[in-house]
Amino acid sequence: MTLQERINYVIAKKGSTPYEISISTGVSQSTLSRLINGTTKKLNMKTASILAKYFHIEQSWLMTGKGEMLRDATTPQTAQTLQVKGSNNVGNVVAGSNSTVHSIDATTLANTLKDREQYIERIVKQSYDRNSKKEEQINALLAQNAQLTNQIDQLNKQVSTLIAMINKN
Repeated sequence: MTLQERINYVIAKKGSTPYEISISTGVSQSTLSRLINGTTKKLNMKTASILAKYFHIEQSWLMTGKGEMLRDATTPQTAQTLQVKGSNNVGNVVAGSNSTVHSIDATTLANTLKDREQYIERIVKQSYDRNSKKEEQINALLAQNAQLTNQIDQLNKQVSTLIAMINKN
């Protein structure tokens, strides 16, 4: 399995979009795009570590395709899977050419749901922060508008005074 195939496999298994992965991990969308499209043939250690943690898989498997894909059962964020022959299991993802299927267990599902929830919370917070900043900008513009309106009123009074003085002469 190539790096591209491994990346696409874990993305499909997790059900994430490159945008969600980028937001959750800090790995740029362009880096993810190059991995998904196969332009990047080798992962650096930092990106591999970040993605392995996000996908709950072994970093060495992600980088080389050798060894076990899933983290060891003693790892706190482990994802045990049941392997079943065939491809007619609903919600399963085919792994490799021998039609071995990995069904998603409760731990993986819980981790995925937790990741999704954290993603949604981040998006909501970002939206709230953006809205708060926009509200602050609007309030600042309204204050500037009030100041300018006062300055215009003062200038209009000065102009009226000057016109009255000119008309007297």
